[in-house]
Formats: sequence, structure tokens, C-alpha cells
Amino acid sequence: MKDNKLIILYILMLVIGFILLFSNSSSSTEDKIIEAQTETHTDKGSLTEMVTVAVAKTDIPARTIITPANYYFKTIEVNKQDFNKSQYIFASKQIDEFVAKNNIEKESLIQHKFLASPNSPEYLSLSLKTGEYIFPIDIAKEDTYLLNNLKTGDLIDIYVAYSSEQSSNIQNSDGVTLVSPARNFLTTKIKPLIVSKKILFIENETNNEKQQLGRINLALSNDEIKLVRTLMTNATIILYPSNFTQSLDDGMIMLSEQEKGWPLSERQILNYKKINMLRGN
Repeated sequence: MKDNKLIILYILMLVIGFILLFSNSSSSTEDKIIEAQTETHTDKGSLTEMVTVAVAKTDIPARTIITPANYYFKTIEVNKQDFNKSQYIFASKQIDEFVAKNNIEKESLIQHKFLASPNSPEYLSLSLKTGEYIFPIDIAKEDTYLLNNLKTGDLIDIYVAYSSEQSSNIQNSDGVTLVSPARNFLTTKIKPLIVSKKILFIENETNNEKQQLGRINLALSNDEIKLVRTLMTNATIILYPSNFTQSLDDGMIMLSEQEKGWPLSERQILNYKKINMLRGN
């Protein structure tokens, strides 16, 4: 009887041992599966991320001044190890009014190396069209509102202030003399000379003791420069923010054919007939 009890005890011990063995094996397998899944999820999360970058909305030709019409922001998933964030655009301030250094294809990610900033020397040469030159105009103290309210890329209209007066010169059959500036504010008129010209860059003068506080640099054609520069010698030239919405290749579009030919022509630059576009009359 005693031997039978021992045998039964041994059998029970074996059964319990097998149960414990299979239980530990199953638990270990489940732990390994969970651990593997966790590692896979962690690895994926650490290697990729979502970023929002600037993408070309259309084909962008070289020398184009970039505006929101040329690009949009797109959210994409990238590999952290392969994607160099320092090369790409993530904010509008990094691209607006920059100039394209080369052709940029539609739907391609826009990189910093494709662009030149408005403050760089490279921007000046790239932003000029064929036949255009950089023309600086000094801003006096009374015109500081231009420096405070305008920025690179804004448009400027150039006017001449003048008046017509009776003349005793018998060679003038009209009996009228044009003077600038006017000697009587009641007869002062202003006439557009060049309109809708883009500001390439603005130079601010830090020395307030000087008469000029800054300089606005415009892109003008050879004929436009001749017109403005010659009048500057003895006439009052005034700059105003433009009434136009886009830059014009021919900024002298407002002038008559007679006036466009000056100073190459000997004919009078300004006529005294009623002008359609006036300010301050």
C-alpha cells in the first residue's frame, strides 16, 4: 500500500511539472511576440515623420520672383535619416519675393539652393530683365514714409511736379512756360513719368544727420533712366506707392509719344493740356 501511494505521488508530480512547463513556454512565446511588435512599432516611429514643405504649384522659370501663386505647402512623410530639413522651405517668409536661380519643375520640393534672397547680391542680377538696370533714388527726410511703408518687391510710380505759367518769350507761340517746382501752390500739378516699377531693394541710412535717410533701388530701362535722370537736374521728382497691381515692362506707358521721345528729341517733354491722371490738383 505504501508503494502504491508513492507511485501515485510521483505521477501527480510529473503531471504538475508538465503543466508548469507548457504554461511557461506559452507565456514566453506571447511575451516575445509582444516584444517584437513593440520593437517594430518603435523602429517605424523613430525613422519617419510628417513634415510640411513648399512645393512648386506650376513650372517656375529661372529669374521668376516667387509669390504664393507659384507654390503651396504639402504635408508628406519622410525618412528622418534621408531627409535633410535644412535644405527645404517650411515657411512663407523663406520664399516670398525670393528669385528662382534655375527652372523649378511643377510638384517638386523647393529647396533653398534654388532661390536667392532679396538681400543677396545674386538677387539683383537675377531679378533684372534684359535691358534693365539698377537705378538708385535717394530718399530725403520728408519722404521717410516710403522707407517705413514700402518693402522689396513693392511698386513705385514716379511723378514730376510742375506748373504752367504765362511766358513773355516770343519764341513760345503758346505763351506758356513750364516750371518745376511750381512757384504757386495753386497751380501745382503732378504728372506721371514712369509707373509700376518694382523696388529691387531698399538701403536705410543710419546717420540721421544726413539730408538723405535712405535709398530705393529700382529696375529701369535705359530710356526710363534718361528721362528721370535728366529731369532730376532741375525739376522736382516725386515717388509714390503705385496704383498698379503688377510691374510694367514699359513704365512710360502713361506718356504721350512726344514725351516718350524726350530727351532724345528736342521737342518739349511736357504739354500743358489737361492730364488724365493727376494727384494733388
